[in-house]
Amino acid sequence: MHADAPDPAEQLDGVVAEDGSEAVFRYARLATSTRALPGRVRLPGLREDRAYRLTRREVAGPPSTTQRVPPEWFAEGGVTVPGAVLVRSGVQLPNLNPSQALLLHLREA
Repeated sequence: MHADAPDPAEQLDGVVAEDGSEAVFRYARLATSTRALPGRVRLPGLREDRAYRLTRREVAGPPSTTQRVPPEWFAEGGVTVPGAVLVRSGVQLPNLNPSQALLLHLREA
């Protein structure tokens, strides 16, 4: 699925298991943004009545960011969030440098 990113310099796509128990999203910074920080990114397709453990996957290493202090969940390695929050309000992501990507892994908590 392709999701709407809050900025044209960003791209978000992913896949959600049919039963909603697990998902992987790719968030990419394609170019320099005019905004100082990325907005909250909504993760569509998750079940709003469930909670998810959100973690980052660093298969190819950590992404390069412009922030000295990343969002708390990112620095701590993960967080458990209600599905309704992820779908409706979104999650704050770190400010990636251009041509960088981040894999988000979600599992039902």
